[in-house]
Amino acid sequence: MAFWHKRLAVGCCIVLFSCMMNANSIQIVRDDPPLDPTLPAWVYSVALLKVYFSDGTYKEGYATLLKNGRYIASSETLYSNGLYPKTILAKMQDSSAKELICIASLRLEVMDRNQGLSLLKTADFRDDYCHKRGESYYHARIYTKYAQTFHSNPYTNQKTPNSDLYYPALNEGNSFSIQITGISVAELLKSKKFLSLDSSFKKGSVLWGGRPYFSEVGEFMGMASSTLENHESLVIIPKEKIVQFLNALKNQNIFQNIP
Repeated sequence: MAFWHKRLAVGCCIVLFSCMMNANSIQIVRDDPPLDPTLPAWVYSVALLKVYFSDGTYKEGYATLLKNGRYIASSETLYSNGLYPKTILAKMQDSSAKELICIASLRLEVMDRNQGLSLLKTADFRDDYCHKRGESYYHARIYTKYAQTFHSNPYTNQKTPNSDLYYPALNEGNSFSIQITGISVAELLKSKKFLSLDSSFKKGSVLWGGRPYFSEVGEFMGMASSTLENHESLVIIPKEKIVQFLNALKNQNIFQNIP
C-alpha cells in the first residue's frame, strides 16, 4: 500500500492531503435483520474512536459515519499537547451483534479547532481484534446502509422541532444505549452558532467529544465539541455548521467526494 502526506496549516485549520491505493469495495452479500429491532438505525452510524498519540497519550471520543468512508468528529478528540494522532481506530455496533467491534483504522484529513471539527477518512478495514483485513460483508453493510447524509435544511420531518435530542452512551455491556438530553431540537435551532451545555454535563461524562445528537425521528441534528475560543466549554455544533464546514472543503476542491 502506497501513500503520501502533505500537511498545510492555515491559522488553526490543519489540512492533510493523502493519496492511497484502496481495496475494491464489495457489494452487500448478506443483509441480516437487526439483532435488536428497538434500536434506531442511527446507532449503527456512530463510532467509538480510540486515539493514540506518539507521546503515549490516549483519548476516546465519538465520530459519525458519512458517505464515501468519511467520519465527522470533534477536533478536541484528535489533538493533544500540540500533537496529531499516530493511530485512530473506530469501533462500531453492527446490527447483527450486541457489542462494539473493531471496524476500521482512520486517517485525519482536516482539523479546524476554531470550529471544533475534524474530518476523518477510512485508511483500512479491521477485524474483531483490530487486525488489518480486507472489506467484508459487515463493513459493506455498515458503510452502505447507515452512513449519514446531511441536508442543508434544518429538518425534514414536521415532528422534529418539538422533539428532544437523543444521543448514544456506552453502557457496561460494551454497546450503545440511547439517552435523552431534555433539550429540544427547537432550542438548538434557535441558537445562532453553538448551543452551550452545562459544565456539569461535560464533567459527568468521560466520553463527550464528537457525541452526535439526533431527533426523535432519527435526523442528525448536531455534535458535541469544544472550540479553540471556548476550550473549557462544551457546545453542541448544529448540523448547519457542519454542512457549511463540508461545503467549504468541496468548494475549495481540497478533497474528492466530500459527502
